[in-house]
Amino acid sequence: MAIPGVVLALLATALSVDIGRQVLQKRSDQSVADAAALDAARVPADAQALAEASARRNGFDPLASGHSLVAQRGTVDAQRIFTPAAAGNAVLVTISSHIGYIFTPGDKTLTARAVAIMAGGKEGGFTLGTSLASVDTSKSALLNAVLGRMMGGSGVTADIVGWQGLVNSHITLEALRQELELLDAGVQFGTVDQLLASDITMAKLAQASANALTKQGDSNAALFLGPAGIIAKSTNTATFRLGDMIKVAEGSGASALATEFDVFGLITGGAMLANGTNAVSVPNIGITIPNVANVSLSLKVIEVPKTYTGPDVTVKAGPHVTTGQIELTLTPTLNVPISVAGLDGTTVTGALPVQVTAAGATADLTSITCPNPNGGERVTVDLKPVSSSVSAPLTVTASVLGYPITYNATTAGAGAVDAPPAAVDFSYPSEFYPTAAPKRVGASPLALGTMTTFTSTATLGTLPVIPVLLQGTVNATLATATPLVAPAVSLALPGVLNNLSTLVMKPLLDTLGVSIGAADVTALKANLLATCGAPVHPALVG
Repeated sequence: MAIPGVVLALLATALSVDIGRQVLQKRSDQSVADAAALDAARVPADAQALAEASARRNGFDPLASGHSLVAQRGTVDAQRIFTPAAAGNAVLVTISSHIGYIFTPGDKTLTARAVAIMAGGKEGGFTLGTSLASVDTSKSALLNAVLGRMMGGSGVTADIVGWQGLVNSHITLEALRQELELLDAGVQFGTVDQLLASDITMAKLAQASANALTKQGDSNAALFLGPAGIIAKSTNTATFRLGDMIKVAEGSGASALATEFDVFGLITGGAMLANGTNAVSVPNIGITIPNVANVSLSLKVIEVPKTYTGPDVTVKAGPHVTTGQIELTLTPTLNVPISVAGLDGTTVTGALPVQVTAAGATADLTSITCPNPNGGERVTVDLKPVSSSVSAPLTVTASVLGYPITYNATTAGAGAVDAPPAAVDFSYPSEFYPTAAPKRVGASPLALGTMTTFTSTATLGTLPVIPVLLQGTVNATLATATPLVAPAVSLALPGVLNNLSTLVMKPLLDTLGVSIGAADVTALKANLLATCGAPVHPALVG
């Protein structure tokens, strides 16, 4: 029995020696990979050569038998996931080595990987999406109807003063972080990435915002309170992530926490994220439009306004922000008078659904100049196409010599608008938030009637009983007037659609921070102040 015991002990010792050698070589390989990634990140375009040179300096020959080293250039997102990209600022180094066992049969290939980026240095920030300067009566009514449904309630009852107060109220991301932590005992967001990736509800965002405003002594916190306040109306229990509307580049967490956000934008953005891609329907928006009896709407916001903070595209490849995808249907019930020679009291009636689809916009922070004493940043915006379509049966009523005449009409229309990319410059500090208003890129406002081309038809309906003596006169009048009805319908509709644009579509989307055919860009002051002059250095991120 002693001999088998000795044999087992020897085998165990041999196995532990081989495992120990693996651990030591794995640790050595990882140190080589870390150093190679850090060196290669300084000039990502020469990543392979720099990584190989670094490895040789640290005793690892990439060309030796059983060895390999591959350096890839790419980007790293907020979750530290590496994606290969030709113009990225990150480098992934993967090395492998072969180790043979001494006391046990076999061998093994060991692999180590490391990801590094250039961190620090000047950073900027901007928000892409409409930023309201004021909330008037029509915008307040639209907000109460649409935002309330997105939050899960039947509607918010805030007045103009209340909404305007939130437009003028600001909290930092750090203040929001602290209040979210207090609402969840034991929850700590150690990094900005953890904060942005955490699941929250609309009610929690509203409560944290209200608490932050209260601690700042801001009386606008009252809008959140009471049975008709935002917190009580936030019954939508769907979770979302702040990271879906706030984009922070890897290594830019410190400056992001100092960034100020207007509370209005946080709440509207949160409501849209909580609602997801569900369509919000309002059967009657309650806004008076000439020659329109009623307007209903259906709105689906696919992507909300976004804020970016981090370096410019010379350091981190873009696009940094993509936003503003919407599907909107506005359905006015028409009662539009038109003029047709020979016909009296001619009126177009019926529902006219207008579908508007916008692919949004992308934006990059293309350059940053540190204040010394002046500076600023440039943001390049690429507006995506906007399309409109209309198709509906309509009714045209009129009279000839007092006898009622009816036409069964149809109308169809379509249009599209696109614009080339445009750059917008911001001078520091006069044109930065919260001192200055945002700058707009693109058309303002987009006129649906102008962009849509209509084609209409009109078919004469059944005529009433007309005395024989008048039939000749009526028939002659109709023979002349009927060909004029369809063109008159097409001529009248652009005015209705332009009124929809001005009185409904633009105020609605402005309140939600979503633009179509245009985009508002706001430069953020805190980022530029916090990071200019900071040293640039490589850092491991994976």
